[in-house]
Amino acid sequence: MSDNTARHRDSPPPAPHFEMVRRAPAASLEGVVTDICGYREMRPGHFRNIEYASLTVPLVISFAEAFAIGLGCDPGDNDRFASFAAGLYAGPVTIESFGGACCVQVNFTPLGARQFFGLPMSELTDSMVGLDDVLGFEGIALRERLGEAPDWGTRFAIAEGFVTSRLAEARRISTEIAWAYRTVIASGGRTRISALAGELGWSRKHLAAKFSDAIGIGPKTLSRIVRFNRALSLSRRQEDDWAIWCASSASSPAKRRRRSPRPCPWQVTFLQDAGRAFADTRLIDCNKEIAMPTSTEAPRLYPALRYRNAARMIDWLCDAFGFEVHARYGDGDIVHHAELTFGSSMIMLGTARDDDYGKMVGEPGGGGGKSIYVAVDDADAAYARARKAGAKIIQELVDRDYGSREFICLDPEGNVWSFGTYWPKTGEKA
Repeated sequence: MSDNTARHRDSPPPAPHFEMVRRAPAASLEGVVTDICGYREMRPGHFRNIEYASLTVPLVISFAEAFAIGLGCDPGDNDRFASFAAGLYAGPVTIESFGGACCVQVNFTPLGARQFFGLPMSELTDSMVGLDDVLGFEGIALRERLGEAPDWGTRFAIAEGFVTSRLAEARRISTEIAWAYRTVIASGGRTRISALAGELGWSRKHLAAKFSDAIGIGPKTLSRIVRFNRALSLSRRQEDDWAIWCASSASSPAKRRRRSPRPCPWQVTFLQDAGRAFADTRLIDCNKEIAMPTSTEAPRLYPALRYRNAARMIDWLCDAFGFEVHARYGDGDIVHHAELTFGSSMIMLGTARDDDYGKMVGEPGGGGGKSIYVAVDDADAAYARARKAGAKIIQELVDRDYGSREFICLDPEGNVWSFGTYWPKTGEKA
């Protein structure tokens, strides 16, 4: 082994790009809070995410750099927000950060947000409102407590306790509006507004005013968002009728208070495969019917691994084999679940622990008959990269009689990895 290789193996692995920890709320908050998340960026970089017409009302409490957020377009220099609440917006939201973000996010249902904030949700619609404006001194004190907490678990407990305490003094949502909202959701956005108003004995104007107060948008806009999300879900499953749902939802753009001075097309992303979350992005006019995606179906099989030191192995797999982190959830060095992509494919992994699943799969590196085959374009390049990172080669490069060039190696915890140019595809004859 050369001195350079020895130094490479002894050097610490690169830090992960970010960590995200998610926890379901207590049963007492069901229907009010969907989940509580912790997010921290750990390396400099440009992080970009696009969300589409969500029915979640987030409360973001930041301890570090602000996010850049654009409604319907890319964020500008003045579109920076640290701690804030965001109302519903019937369009795409672009969120960018630059390696220094750290926050807790409490995600509310629309009706839950009305109870918690205690103000008409129309005051939050299409905008981000600062923490002190929506929660006053209570919000500032909450931010300080969360920032001083030693870990995510403590922060989640503080946030959950704050929400529970505030809800104890909140006014309940009227049963009529709660029923009407759930009816629209349950119908997939197909309930006729006139029928909804008639069932309640209200005029359509009165129904719209009640909806605007309770969730921030009218029942017609809510129906469009529900249909749009349904269309997006269908597109991921490659069903033929998804465009029918989307055509009606895109017929009339919602009014926007923070709209860009120039027209911004909706940006709809079709999840082509498990490896690239934004593999095929298309720009479409809000008033035009969306074309059917033509991509192939995402992979259905995902190898799942457990490692004694999953945090270290994530970095090693990226360095040695060229994986990229798609998602990572955990607390400190404990990785509850991570997803790494390799082209159009994905593996899942986590920290080994003595739970029911751990007993079924056994100890990392133990047992037999377990290996992963990775199809590559250039086996020699893959071999050189793996060897440089310290992978133990147990079978050198070889040319098979069926035309594949392959090698086999072990990762640092003993799992067997085979790399080769043989690449069978489900759409081709064997």
